Amino acid sequence: MSPQPEKALTPAYGSFKTFTSFVNEVRDTGHIPLRVDRSLMTKLSGSAANETMATLRFLGLISDTAEPTPVFEKYVMATEEERKPVMETILQAAYPFLFNKTGFDIKRASGAQVSELFREAASVNGSTLARAISFFLAAAKEAGVQVSPNVRPPPQTSRGGASKPKREKDQKKDTSPLPSESKINGDPTAVHRFELPIPGKPSVIVLIPKSLDGADWDMFQQMFSIYVNRWKGFKEPVTPSTSKETEVPE
Repeated sequence: MSPQPEKALTPAYGSFKTFTSFVNEVRDTGHIPLRVDRSLMTKLSGSAANETMATLRFLGLISDTAEPTPVFEKYVMATEEERKPVMETILQAAYPFLFNKTGFDIKRASGAQVSELFREAASVNGSTLARAISFFLAAAKEAGVQVSPNVRPPPQTSRGGASKPKREKDQKKDTSPLPSESKINGDPTAVHRFELPIPGKPSVIVLIPKSLDGADWDMFQQMFSIYVNRWKGFKEPVTPSTSKETEVPE
C-alpha cells in the first residue's frame, strides 16, 4: 500500500504580535532552549500558546518534536534589523504557493487571488482564512516584502453569511416620534411634549393634547396619580403631623 500523503499544515493564523513577543522573551534569556514547548509560554493563554506553537511549526522554526531548527536560532538571536532578511527567507519557504506559483506575483495580486491560493493550498476558510492572511501581511511588513496594496483579509461573517449585528453602542439611537406624538386628530401640532429628566434613569416623556383646559388639567393630575399608585402598588406617603397639641388648663 502506498503511503498517505502528508496533510499540509494550516498557515499561521495567530497574532503576529504575540509571536514576536514570545521570540523576544526567548532572546532575552540569552540562549536557545533544547525544546520549544508551552512551558515557555507562561504569559500566554491556552489558545494563544497553541496558536504560537502552530505558528512556529508552520514557519519551520521548530520540528515535529518541538526541537528548534537552525533558522529559529538565527532569527530569534538576531537584532531587529538583522531579522528582516531572515524573515523574508522564512516566508518564502513557508508560503511557496504565494512566492513560487507560475504566473503569480504577490506584488500585483488582488485580494481575491490571495484568498483563493490560501484556500487551495490549505483548505482554510472563514475567520481562519482572514486571520491567516492578516498574519502573513504583518510578517511580510516586518520582512520588508512588498505585497500588493489590494491584498487585505476578507471580511468575516457569521454563520449563514449574514453580517454580525452591531454592538449596542454602534447602533444609532432611534429618535423617531412615538405614534401618539405624530398627530392627534390629524393635526401634528396639537400636542404638548414634556421630557422630565430622572437622575440616573431614562427620562420620562409625557404627551398632552394642547386642547386641555384648566379643569381638564386638574382632572388629569388626579387620574394620573391614582393610576400610577394602583399600577405600581405605591402607598400614600405618610406626612408627619405639624400641628401641636393644645394644653387645656385645669
